[in-house]
Amino acid sequence: MRHPDARPGPAGRVTLPSGGRTLRRAAALLALMALPLIWPAWAQAHATLLSTTPGAGTRVATPPHQLVLTFDQQIRPVSGGTTVVDAAGTSVMGGPAANAPGNPK
Repeated sequence: MRHPDARPGPAGRVTLPSGGRTLRRAAALLALMALPLIWPAWAQAHATLLSTTPGAGTRVATPPHQLVLTFDQQIRPVSGGTTVVDAAGTSVMGGPAANAPGNPK
């Protein structure tokens, strides 16, 4: 169905009045501006740290038996990715990092 204001152009092409082109440009611009809003949240590459036990920045008298880091998505422990240090900066890690049994986050 032809637009009521359409008129023949060069080589038989049908052209719309400038308002039609403006509308198409506005729609394209709106689609580009909306793209970040509809981009899936899961496309983000990094997990977010939700909580720690003991709490972040906490100073304890003795090294804790375990350090619990809770993330918003499943993570894979990486060798050297987490280190617990004493006041002198010496590592007090008793073993490698691991996911808690039954809780992959």
